[in-house]
Amino acid sequence: MRKILLILAALAAVVLAATWQTYTVKLASTEINALAVGPTGGAVLPIKVTLLTPGDGRAYVAGVPEAGEGFGPSAQIALYVAARYSGRPYTNYTALLRVLASDTQVGGPSASGYITVALFALMNNLTLRGDMAMTGIILPDGLVGPVGGVSQKVSAAAEKGIKTVLVPMGEAPGGVSGVRVVEIGTLEDAIYYLTGYRVQTPPPGAVDDSAFRDVSRNLFNAIYSYYNQTVGKGYVNVAVIERLKAEGKYYTAASLIYQGIVQ
Repeated sequence: MRKILLILAALAAVVLAATWQTYTVKLASTEINALAVGPTGGAVLPIKVTLLTPGDGRAYVAGVPEAGEGFGPSAQIALYVAARYSGRPYTNYTALLRVLASDTQVGGPSASGYITVALFALMNNLTLRGDMAMTGIILPDGLVGPVGGVSQKVSAAAEKGIKTVLVPMGEAPGGVSGVRVVEIGTLEDAIYYLTGYRVQTPPPGAVDDSAFRDVSRNLFNAIYSYYNQTVGKGYVNVAVIERLKAEGKYYTAASLIYQGIVQ
């Protein structure tokens, strides 16, 4: 009987050894100079961006309540776009973001363009320039969309000694001295200015709508509800918002609403 038990134990050990697998998790981090607008004006908020490989395809945000409405969903889309531009499945990664400040909220998707560049840099072993900052939403196709409060954000960056600020096309403010303002329209431009790397544009039609549709809808619902409860009517064109909603363009609609909130 004892021999049988020993044999069974040995077989069990062999089976367990065959099924156990060793995983090595790669961790890389960087820090970005996110720009925000609070009750007292513009502010520079450091955000630590960490990438885990392998991952579960999700972006997690710490620093709540510093992270305002819509920050988490827009970070999820940033992870998707960064992976798409890297030519890899977004499900290979987990993104961890921590807002390293508590005096001003960074809300909505206005930092998502910068977060996308940071994640792309981590995926491709690139270094971000520390003397630059960026504001602008990232759209699923890689375009950089408009945001509100650009003048206050650029002024705050200048006060912090930041040399160059990237802003969405057509939003460069006038009258701010001590800082260079560069207008950009695409993620390719942002990556080049912030890392010096020229990325190849992914082929058209490669956007996986299922990867961000639900999170975009959640972002839209959260920001629209917040707008209706706090700001009210008159700051956004509701007809345009409803049309975009009907067309399923939740992320674009959410971005327009957020502009109405911060203006």
